Amino acid sequence: MQSEKNKKKTGFFRDLPLKLAALAIAFLVWFVVMNASDYSITRTIRSIPVTQMNGEMIEELGKVYDVTDGETVDVIVKGPRSVVDTLSASDFSAVADLSKMSITNTVQIQVSVVNQVKASQVSFTVVDDMMSLSIEDKTSVDLPVKIVTTGEVADGYALGSASVTPNLVRIEGPESVISKITEVRAVVSVANRTASFEETVTPSCFDAYGESMTGKNITFSVEEVTVSLPINPTKEVPVIVSTRGEPEEGYQVTQLLYNPEKIVISGEEALLNEISSIRISDISVDGITENMEKNVDIEDYLPNDIFLADTNEEIAVSISVEKEVKKTISIQLSDIELLNANEDYTYTLTVPTGYAVTASGLADSVDSLNAAKLSPKLDVSDYQPGTHLLQVDYLESSDYKLTNSMRVTLVIAEKEETSTVEGEETSTETTADANDTEKTSTVERITLKTTSEKTTE
Repeated sequence: MQSEKNKKKTGFFRDLPLKLAALAIAFLVWFVVMNASDYSITRTIRSIPVTQMNGEMIEELGKVYDVTDGETVDVIVKGPRSVVDTLSASDFSAVADLSKMSITNTVQIQVSVVNQVKASQVSFTVVDDMMSLSIEDKTSVDLPVKIVTTGEVADGYALGSASVTPNLVRIEGPESVISKITEVRAVVSVANRTASFEETVTPSCFDAYGESMTGKNITFSVEEVTVSLPINPTKEVPVIVSTRGEPEEGYQVTQLLYNPEKIVISGEEALLNEISSIRISDISVDGITENMEKNVDIEDYLPNDIFLADTNEEIAVSISVEKEVKKTISIQLSDIELLNANEDYTYTLTVPTGYAVTASGLADSVDSLNAAKLSPKLDVSDYQPGTHLLQVDYLESSDYKLTNSMRVTLVIAEKEETSTVEGEETSTETTADANDTEKTSTVERITLKTTSEKTTE
């Protein structure tokens, strides 16, 4: 059994070097023959562009077309390897004559080899030789051009009110496309700009979702628009807000708050130098009885040729209103101070029973008021001897209002002459009360009493 295996093995490996040499020579001969002969091969050439002819015939009918299939075509080429390997899409001409469109809106694509020498050596088959068209009514729409800027201008500068010429363009194309267009844009970069400039750009159109519609067989009335972009220095200025009018009677404005308190504006440097603040002075509070909030468009208060440079277009205004309180304050005879009294006169002051004043205002101001804080006074410098009905003066303040319809009676008399007894000078008059004399040191005699007392002459 073992000898048979050895015998077979010896037979397989017998003359092995010669066998390998023969195999190598055979491969070499095959390789030389294959490269020496120009054998035929098959190859697919893809994406040959198709030229459309006579499309104006469709447009003359008030229609527009769009190629839905067949903008490019593929061909399978067969021929000598030396020729086929050199071919590319540019060696082929593909034409669709739209004047020969069928009732199914399709046109046959005619393909040919441009080089006549190569054309005679190869054959080809068109993979799909039909172009499909979508035919629609032609329509148009006029839309304003919206300026869209990209990037940010340099620090300390701001973009002013940009303009575009023309600012209205007409777009023509298939009704299905035109009906979706909602916006025409002119896009310009302003990155790091420090001076005004103009730029010519090609407009583009978009649908309501921001998708570009440009190139979908549409045309513009102009190929380019000119965008003017003013760029000016900026300045931060305070905002000053004030009110006009008065709340309902018995109410007061207690607080006025607004935000932001400062804004950034831009414009020519000479104009900026003339502006120190932006004032809003027409916030009406006429007849209000409760708190009020309002948003004010700051651009309405900017001078001509001055623009808002930041994003705060509105000033939020908050006005607080509080109802007034009233307080009755009793005034005693001893509370009243006489001013500028004549030392040759005597003064007798009489006040009505229950003499008082009414203070009205906010609780914080009115609750703490008393007679001493009101500082009641009578200036008697202009009065001569006799009886006078007078209004008492009180300390005035914007924090409260005083109501006082009652008057006091002031009797002024000349002093009696004095006589001398045994070398001593005796006065027929008595000195006023020490406290009253301390208060009105220029008065020698004052008789103070209420209306319930009798006057002693």
